[in-house]
Amino acid sequence: MPRTQEATTAMMYAEPTTHEHPRTAGQRIIDTFDVLCLILDRVHDRPSLARLARSHTAFFDLCTKRIWASVDSLRPLVALLPKHALPVSLWPFSLVESKLSNDGLCDEDLIRWRIYSPLVKAISLDFCLLGNHAPLRHFWQFKTTHSARLNELNLDVLSAILQLRARQGGSILPNLRQAVLKSYTPTVCDTARALGDTNVTRLCIHKLGFSGNEPEDERSEYSAFHLVAEWRQLKEISILGNEGTIGARATLISTLDPEVSHIESFEVLCKIARSRGLLIALSKLDLLQKLVIDDTSQNWPAKMLDDGVLCHAYWRPLSDFLNSHEVKDILGRNSFARLQNLTMASTLEFCAAMVTAVGSQLTSLKIATTLPTTQDLQALLGAIVRPKGDTNKVLKHLSLIIRDNKGSFCDSCWCMLYALRHLDLHSFHLEGRYERDCNDYDLADDVVSRLIFEWPNLSLLHLEIVRQDGWTVYPNFVRRYRA
Repeated sequence: MPRTQEATTAMMYAEPTTHEHPRTAGQRIIDTFDVLCLILDRVHDRPSLARLARSHTAFFDLCTKRIWASVDSLRPLVALLPKHALPVSLWPFSLVESKLSNDGLCDEDLIRWRIYSPLVKAISLDFCLLGNHAPLRHFWQFKTTHSARLNELNLDVLSAILQLRARQGGSILPNLRQAVLKSYTPTVCDTARALGDTNVTRLCIHKLGFSGNEPEDERSEYSAFHLVAEWRQLKEISILGNEGTIGARATLISTLDPEVSHIESFEVLCKIARSRGLLIALSKLDLLQKLVIDDTSQNWPAKMLDDGVLCHAYWRPLSDFLNSHEVKDILGRNSFARLQNLTMASTLEFCAAMVTAVGSQLTSLKIATTLPTTQDLQALLGAIVRPKGDTNKVLKHLSLIIRDNKGSFCDSCWCMLYALRHLDLHSFHLEGRYERDCNDYDLADDVVSRLIFEWPNLSLLHLEIVRQDGWTVYPNFVRRYRA
């Protein structure tokens, strides 16, 4: 079999190098394995991995594991099942021929499943369980909830999964750790339950909410959020999309019970990040260590100057929108008891209020915001250095992404950064973003050197000035320092 270009390049880099002392056979195997892993880290598409797997024996196991590690639909898993064990609608997806004398799964089929199913660690479930390229001629209905043909196909997939689960016994994906819901119709949620069992530790819910207020939408959202209550082993939750319905938000908040929840990481990248009820519920989670709040995912950065403008930036305003001046009142003394890592993308006043409330216990802080005026930067830095009035001695990693607003992030701001000298930082990342030519905005060497001198334990410094035109970023000035 001719060697592919990927295999030729890979084996060229994998040639053993000469050493002063001869390497043992075991050491050479370990060295080759490490080199192959580094090469495969740069190959992300499934076709290239498949070609590498077929081209050389050394790549087969490594490529196979990476191909199956993250499955974007149930199509590859359905392909492992024989046609005689599937509904007729799924026969085109099966790669295993039917056995005339067998009406169910035989030992050979189960062995094939047991070989590949342990490799699956993450699975993504879209509105079509077989992916976006299912052979449906009326696919113009794909994104609608009224596609009866597509719903029948999904039910057939679920039926096949349940049949396999009954024959297999226990979990059919024993090493599954992450489930991604890009849609949450009842069929998709039932399929997630059939796959998840007690192994899933991370749940990602994308495309939160539908356009409209139909009753079936709220029922679908309830099905998705109820997974949080059912999967008690969940440690990480990520929510990305729009604001969702009122009923869905209430369901989510009700599932965050501090007595039964084991959530350690919570990411919310949508408008409900500023929900008063959600923030109160999160503040009571005893095990929460990482929190990501991003209410700018749909309107960065045009609506980030004022809480009032941000609240009405969506077509369906958030009824319990949390204003910055309310943060201090609702967060009590024991709020976010174990929070160590906080990431925020919101208005500057909200970021400053959150840092003031919980900043004294943080070891890592990342803020992305728009600077209304030059004086506001000093207020933000003051909140970082002295949350709750005491000098912060715990914070080790700080990242600031600041977007200029009509000349507010100017040369005079660099001197304000010297207020951070009281911190004992191990890493510092600063990024200034401008909508116009930023050649005149350069970081003064004396400010940089003074900061480095004040942080004896600093191991990583990244300073960058970029010009941002809409969503496109053009780097203009970059300075890195690594100890």
